[in-house]
Amino acid sequence: MTAAVISGTFDPFTRGHEDIVLKASKMFKTVIILIGNNPSKVPVFNRTVRKSLIEDQIWYIKNVRVEIATQPLLVQDVKNLNASVIVRGIRTASDVDYEDTMMMINRNLAPDVETVYIKSSPELAHISSSVFKELLTLDRNGEWMVGDTIFDRYATALYGKYND
Repeated sequence: MTAAVISGTFDPFTRGHEDIVLKASKMFKTVIILIGNNPSKVPVFNRTVRKSLIEDQIWYIKNVRVEIATQPLLVQDVKNLNASVIVRGIRTASDVDYEDTMMMINRNLAPDVETVYIKSSPELAHISSSVFKELLTLDRNGEWMVGDTIFDRYATALYGKYND
């Protein structure tokens, strides 16, 4: 067993993310949730706040920790964290196409780093951070997609906590 990294912006960390982390925690000695920086996205909260929210959500999974990316490339952080596996959650067939491309790029950059796909549970496959935020801002709903604390923080930030 080895250390594995699950990376993303996690804006927010959803029940779907939690599902993948829980599955990975049963496969690897250590799982590191790595909060990256995607220049094409504008997150609701900074990475330090997101780290705290994720830690509150996954406290019960003992072999998981949360880190903030420090390098521009995922494989650089993976190596710096003494991990050798990248875990990617797969919801749909289109995810496989995208992740296969990323896996090949990462393999060229770091041949000693493997990529493992974990399929999301069917009842969670439709959940995404962007769908959650859109639903929350349009309908003040979506609390079933995320944990309670995460829902409250995002509801307050995006909708003024039901600013009626």
